[in-house]
Amino acid sequence: MNLLLALLFQVLTTIYSHTHEETGLLITINNIKSIGGHVQIAVYNDEISYMSDKVYKYHSAKVGKNGNLEIRLENIEKGSYSICIFHDENDNGKLDKNFLGMPIEPYGFSNNPKIFFSPPGFKDTMINVDPEHTRNVSIELR
Repeated sequence: MNLLLALLFQVLTTIYSHTHEETGLLITINNIKSIGGHVQIAVYNDEISYMSDKVYKYHSAKVGKNGNLEIRLENIEKGSYSICIFHDENDNGKLDKNFLGMPIEPYGFSNNPKIFFSPPGFKDTMINVDPEHTRNVSIELR
């Protein structure tokens, strides 16, 4: 009887883990050069919503020191994602830009792609998350 209960528990645990596959992201933001404001983090889960208001996950964190900041996001489902970050130094809720439309506040993307005259595409910034462990992502602010 105990063997049957143990086997049933194992089967149910396996079924649950395959139907509810979630994990987390540990994001390390590097090169923070000013104190104050908030780091705004947007996580996108497809190319259609990328760089739009349709964010999969959003997080804001107060910046209290120069250097690095670690943010942990929980309950991220298995899949492909893009992470976009900016340091809202003046806390006005938006990425400030110059008259040419270029950002004047620090920003960064997952995979740290080279940036020329436009934001990188979803595929350039895409990372994969699997349910087996937390995914570590390091993003350099520019």
